[in-house]
Amino acid sequence: MSRLIDDLMDVSRISQGKIELHRQRIAMAEVLNDAIEATRPVIEEFGHTLHVELPAVELALHADATRLSQAFTNLIHNAVKYMDKGGRIEINVRREGQEVIVVFRDTGIGITADRLDSIFEMFSQEETALSRSRGGLGIGLSLTRRLLQLHGGSVRARSDGRGRGSEFVVRLPLVGTEANHETAGLVMAPSVAPTGSLRILVADDNRDCVETLTALLEAMGHRVRCAFDGAEAVLAAADFDPEVVLLDVGMPGLNGYEACREIRKLANASNVRICAVTGWGQPDDVREASDSGFDGHFVKPVDPETLLTWLSQS
Repeated sequence: MSRLIDDLMDVSRISQGKIELHRQRIAMAEVLNDAIEATRPVIEEFGHTLHVELPAVELALHADATRLSQAFTNLIHNAVKYMDKGGRIEINVRREGQEVIVVFRDTGIGITADRLDSIFEMFSQEETALSRSRGGLGIGLSLTRRLLQLHGGSVRARSDGRGRGSEFVVRLPLVGTEANHETAGLVMAPSVAPTGSLRILVADDNRDCVETLTALLEAMGHRVRCAFDGAEAVLAAADFDPEVVLLDVGMPGLNGYEACREIRKLANASNVRICAVTGWGQPDDVREASDSGFDGHFVKPVDPETLLTWLSQS
């Protein structure tokens, strides 16, 4: 839970342009070794083997050693979580032109072809992975991609399909090739202005989704009340007087459309902004949400920057 909250706060900081990189010249081998040492206990706990291949020559980066190690740690943790006991992790490092290529390969459950891009979205996980997941809600890979992008790098996934293992290929610029490496402070300008504190009601029958979204919003500085079905959301809205309501649509009993209409009837809800947060994203779904009184419509998983932009308009 501590790692989950830390990751959520980092995603929030990146979305708001508040994260700082403390860049210096570092050796690729050293930062990778830090990540390996951080994950060695869990690798050994599950009986996995680890094989690392490094080039004979030093590869130097102009980077934040702590943040880069954090990105590599997340990739190793991802491999550990989605393998049966006794799996194998391979890490290969090589130079390719003016870049260093780091390949993280595992013998785990693999990724279907249609998920190779979306696996880096917030709260995204393979359906077949859920029963094997040992903590986390699909935040680590999203954070990893963002941290690597701040370093001028990238990450992409490759897999031959379910049961065939996965590869994550990281590319980073070597010393002297990165853009704007003189700026060692704020690397990313805010895409939107911070919103200030809002009273936000979050309602979803999936408790993991509620708790994760609540942690993210609180990390952004908002006050949050939770509800776990439509009827409870209406009662909470009457008591909490929210400025924003994020409602799941597919809740049992009183669904999100019905809950939205009931909240609109409350005396204290004349100025509240209500947004549907749902897995349903077809044009008819968006139209029905609008007809039910929703002001916005997000399809799960919600990208933090998209959410931050919408909240800034509140």
